[in-house]
Amino acid sequence: MSLHKKTFIFTASLIGIAILGIIAASRTILVEGYVSLEKTQIERNLARVSHSLQQVISEVEFLNRDWAQWDDAYQFVQDRNQRFIDVNLVDQTFSSARLNAIVFVDNEGRIVYEKGYDLGDNRTVLIPESLKSHINRQDILITHVGSESISGIINSNEGPMMVSSFPILKSDRSGPAQGTIIMARLIDEEVIEKVENAAQFPLEFINFDNSPFSPEDSKGKTIIQYTSAEIVSGFTPILDIYGKPSLVIKIDMEREIVNQGEKILLYFLLATILIGSIVVAGGIYFQDRTVLAPIHRLSSDVLKIRSRGNLTERVRIVGKDEIARLAGDVNAMLTSLQEYQGRTRESEKKLSERLKVIEKQNEDLEKTKNAMANLLEDERQLEETLKKEHDRLDLIISSMGEGLLVIDKDHILTAINPVAEKLLEVKKDGVVGKKWSDLVITLKNHSATPTEERSFSKAIKEGKTIVTSLEEDHSYKTKSGKIFPVVSITAPLEVEGEIVGAVKVFRDATKEKESRKLIEQEIRDRTQALWEERARMVSSIDSLQMGFIIANKNHEIVVKNPAVTDILGIPEAEVSLDRIAQELQANLDLKAQCEECLSKKTSIGRDDIYYKDKFLRIFLAPVIVKEQDDAAIGYVLLIEDVTSEKQLIRAKDEFFAVASHELRTPLTAIRGNTSLIIDYFAEKIQDTDLKEMISDMHESSVRLINIVNDFLDASRLEQGKVELKPEEIDLVEVMRGVIDELDDFASQKGISIKVNGTVGEMRVWADKARTQQVGSNLIGNAIKFSKQGEVAVNFEKEKDFVKVRVTDNGIGISPANQRLLFKKFQQAGERVLARDVTKGTGMGLYISKLLTELMGGKIYLENSEFGKGSTFAFELPVKK
Repeated sequence: MSLHKKTFIFTASLIGIAILGIIAASRTILVEGYVSLEKTQIERNLARVSHSLQQVISEVEFLNRDWAQWDDAYQFVQDRNQRFIDVNLVDQTFSSARLNAIVFVDNEGRIVYEKGYDLGDNRTVLIPESLKSHINRQDILITHVGSESISGIINSNEGPMMVSSFPILKSDRSGPAQGTIIMARLIDEEVIEKVENAAQFPLEFINFDNSPFSPEDSKGKTIIQYTSAEIVSGFTPILDIYGKPSLVIKIDMEREIVNQGEKILLYFLLATILIGSIVVAGGIYFQDRTVLAPIHRLSSDVLKIRSRGNLTERVRIVGKDEIARLAGDVNAMLTSLQEYQGRTRESEKKLSERLKVIEKQNEDLEKTKNAMANLLEDERQLEETLKKEHDRLDLIISSMGEGLLVIDKDHILTAINPVAEKLLEVKKDGVVGKKWSDLVITLKNHSATPTEERSFSKAIKEGKTIVTSLEEDHSYKTKSGKIFPVVSITAPLEVEGEIVGAVKVFRDATKEKESRKLIEQEIRDRTQALWEERARMVSSIDSLQMGFIIANKNHEIVVKNPAVTDILGIPEAEVSLDRIAQELQANLDLKAQCEECLSKKTSIGRDDIYYKDKFLRIFLAPVIVKEQDDAAIGYVLLIEDVTSEKQLIRAKDEFFAVASHELRTPLTAIRGNTSLIIDYFAEKIQDTDLKEMISDMHESSVRLINIVNDFLDASRLEQGKVELKPEEIDLVEVMRGVIDELDDFASQKGISIKVNGTVGEMRVWADKARTQQVGSNLIGNAIKFSKQGEVAVNFEKEKDFVKVRVTDNGIGISPANQRLLFKKFQQAGERVLARDVTKGTGMGLYISKLLTELMGGKIYLENSEFGKGSTFAFELPVKK
């Protein structure tokens, strides 16, 4: 067998074994990995579907909880009132809530009320008998412990059904439970579509008996079936409320992951086989051209000489390698043979010695051959390494998103990537080897740039990187006349400290340039708008009658209006925060107030500052920047002259005080006389109309005296003329006394007053009579503005205060009217939708606020909600 065949068989076998090993490893590692990934994806998708179905069940559960913890439902189970059915159990309720059945069951397991509804035909139907079969005292559906609920799926003749069961409690979740409310909905196409939309892929619900599950596989297991090479199916069971399998979720998925993995593996194997074939062919070709061809030539020449027997002929000597030296030795041998041919017979001994020399030379030749083979192998490995590196560089250059050019030091283009070909409208084969300056013209400010000033020339000449930015207005003009703006980076290429060329990376900056123009125009437009807005703002500020100042956090005035100078009497040139603080220091530490406004990010107001025969109102508000984590960058200072307002308020208070005193005397006489007539002369008055008029006069005089008393109380409180008698009192005892006084009034309206919990002694430091007045006002309002139900009074002891809450179940106060509470002569009411506080003078809460604050406490609306009532609270301090 020839050396050529041996080399071919050995190399081909070695590469074939390597390819088979790669195939086996790839099948074992990659394909199994893709299958595992596909299984994981199916299990996650099944989990998403189960979660989406559970969310739909939770919607029924949340709705049922709202109904089950409702005073009206609690009452309905006990008295079965028709009004509850007419208002709440109409068809619209089922249609809106998407329910097929609602069942009320009492504690004995008897159905109090049931109603079914067909959502498809929008009509009332009988509830499924299969649902009724679950309603018995032994079934977990109506057997509850405390307030726990049962929600899930049950099977029915009509199909799988979502059910939710809750014990019926009061709105505050107290008991005892009066029965159970059950809500149910069939899993129809609408539910399936809702689950599909939430999971974001199609699915199917199938009966458990028709699924691939066996009874022992029903809990927590997922089954995956490969329907075809393209489709895989996943199954997971859904348990009913008894923990038994009810139905099975099935999803179908395309086997994209595995199929794509198979394709990738196939392409990889084909590429491996192709590369192996190229390596084998290249190795054989290199061996034939470099090693075997000279040997064949030498052998052919020797055979010719031998066949002719002419020792004057010589073999050909090509090159200077070992084989060439061997050819020279052969020629020398032939020369020797020629010289000694005549003496061969005479000198056998010398011939024998010569043969030994030739044998020794053959041994050296064999060693030389082996050394040459080693050199050839090293050269082959070096070529393979260089080829791989070249391929890697080609791949990197081709995948770049920017154009890439490489030139040598003579400005000859040596490399160009596909992006650069496209931008410059050239082909690689037509431009490589040509001067770069002949391919494209560089423009700067629409003028051609000389070759020596272009970035390639500068990079080679100066030996540094040249960056061309968008602002420098560089453009390229191609041979076709196309012009486009560019940004680029050009860097010199160095080898052992010598610059051998340069590389340029560039891109088309057309879109960047257009975007820059749009941004610049937008900035100009916004700047103009800001100047216009500033002009409007300055005009508005200057027109204000109150002093207006904007200062930064260093207390430097940024904006001020003329009113500051007018109010404070400070020359405009001397207006500063330090000067204003100095002027007001007798009554206000302005600097401290400004620091507090900035640090706490809160508004601060003072309206009792006396300055130069004037009363001033000062208001501080922080300037917050939402985009900087709510940082306070300054504050607004408002200064208002309220002297006229103070004088008007004082005149009004004095008028009410005088008027109240003047009115009280005749009103007291009217009340006393009418009371005497009613008590002692009622039998002597025979005229019914006259009796009614006297009674009206008495009631009106009492009401007017109460109004006058409110006016007098408010006036004295505002003028600081009320003297308190603080003492240590038991707040619980005082409030119980108020409750006892108002109990008859509450009973007349069908309202009960309840003190929640067992409350012990809670002592506070306050005026007992005034505390009774505050408590009477809050509880009286709660009774007055509730139609029925109860008023709850709660006590809570905190660190330094005792808090009293008064809660009613009236209709509530709207958010718009809540801000009117605790104001003088304000009535925050709405006749239909909110509590009606139009009765009285609107002074009760105002007086209560003044009294609690005078006693060191506070009063406020804790919460109010339409349909659920309101909670007012007041706090009084404990004795220190």
